[in-house]
Amino acid sequence: MKKILNLFLITALALCCLFNFSACTQKNTYVARPMESAKIEEFGLCVGKNSTQKNQIISAMNKVILEQDIESAVEYYNALALGETPKNSVEMADLTKCKGEAIKVYTCSGFEPYEFLNDEGKIIGVDIWLMSHVCKELDRKMQVIDMDFDGIVAKIYTEDNAVGAAGITINEERKKTVEFSIPYYSSVQYIISTTNQSYTNLTQLNGLCVGVQKGTTGAIMIDKDGKKQGITSKEYNTAAEAFSAMKAGKCDVLLIDALPALRLVASNEKTSFYNSFIVGNQWVWYIEGILKTLAISLGAVFIGCVIGLFVAFIKYLNKKYQSFKILSKLCDLYITVIRGTPVYLQLLIMAFIVLASAEEIWIAVITFGINSGAYVAEIIRAGLESVDDGQLEAGSSLGLNRFIVMKDIVFPQAIRHSLPPLCNEFIALIKETSIVGVIGIIDITKVAARIVAKTYEPFLPYIVSAIIYLIIVIILTRLLKLLERRLAKSDRK
Repeated sequence: MKKILNLFLITALALCCLFNFSACTQKNTYVARPMESAKIEEFGLCVGKNSTQKNQIISAMNKVILEQDIESAVEYYNALALGETPKNSVEMADLTKCKGEAIKVYTCSGFEPYEFLNDEGKIIGVDIWLMSHVCKELDRKMQVIDMDFDGIVAKIYTEDNAVGAAGITINEERKKTVEFSIPYYSSVQYIISTTNQSYTNLTQLNGLCVGVQKGTTGAIMIDKDGKKQGITSKEYNTAAEAFSAMKAGKCDVLLIDALPALRLVASNEKTSFYNSFIVGNQWVWYIEGILKTLAISLGAVFIGCVIGLFVAFIKYLNKKYQSFKILSKLCDLYITVIRGTPVYLQLLIMAFIVLASAEEIWIAVITFGINSGAYVAEIIRAGLESVDDGQLEAGSSLGLNRFIVMKDIVFPQAIRHSLPPLCNEFIALIKETSIVGVIGIIDITKVAARIVAKTYEPFLPYIVSAIIYLIIVIILTRLLKLLERRLAKSDRK
């Protein structure tokens, strides 16, 4: 108990030091200027070309766009994003009486005023407001999912009747995979730089590093035209991350759409610990993130243990008794493929291809369960093979059949030898789940990213997330040591 108390005291002291350090860092002032002769880009809502209800959804989108006062909505949500009191009012559609199945709306928060987080952690904005009226028109509920922008088009292409609403620019490349509504708003690219610089076109950026958000018009523009002019780029998941990187000196300027650019410049104030975690009960987001991380990890460990036990026994029986030869070869292939490919890619394949229509939480549990199963199989197989062959022979000489020998002699000893590495696998799995935010799951890491998108200050949220993971791992490590001591005492008896 004393050690745990000391751990929390050290953590609190570290947080105070980090807070003081972040508050003392130097602040620059920034300005956003429109690009000269920049092509006007048009935003549209979109649905996958192969969606079964594509025509109905697009028709509802177009009707809502034509009927609603979008300029008023932009004015209203822009004021909210800037922390001002709106001079007008708009209302979300009431979906409580809608009877149809919920439409999944994929978006990327942190792109004010189109989609951003309010103090309660709810995603609001022009796109969400529009989609609420579209769902009302279709008599369906709405489920908003926050994910990285560059994965939205791919996700709605593979998932039936899912919608993308994230300030997505209509272009010919995207039209190959998704169907767009009519344009609902237009914008131009802005260049953000320090006030002592005056960049207004790409030719002035020769030799500079430009920060962009992945998959956006700015990223496409730099990739297509900027590299010819000696411009290099760095891509980030959100506009907030790109702006934070520019402030840290990782890139020279930032290229982004007009309204988000103006919001970023207006937000250039240091965020206090109070504003980062207390306002709007944002500390509760971390509690929810911890619970979701642990739920995914526990579910994945269960699946991993089931798969691992099966694979380990097949391989062990094949080695000892030359049984299940074909199954053993398939198990070898499974282990080779899973251990030989990154879990990040496995998650993307499951989310966008194999289980595209499944709930995100189950996609994560199944993916990490399958991944963990390959490692658990090798751990248990090593535990089984650690049991001396003489015990197998002794059991057989007593007239025990193969099943009884495995159940009563081999398996108990193998599990005892395998428990410590299995617990280590669980600890490693908890840290590996930090990538689930890429498919829209709000875990510990994604909570930090959402706070950064809201406050534009990355230092404290990411450090706090790291400390939370550290505390979880330390607690589990302590429990593992207690388990090892218990096993050691049992062995001595």
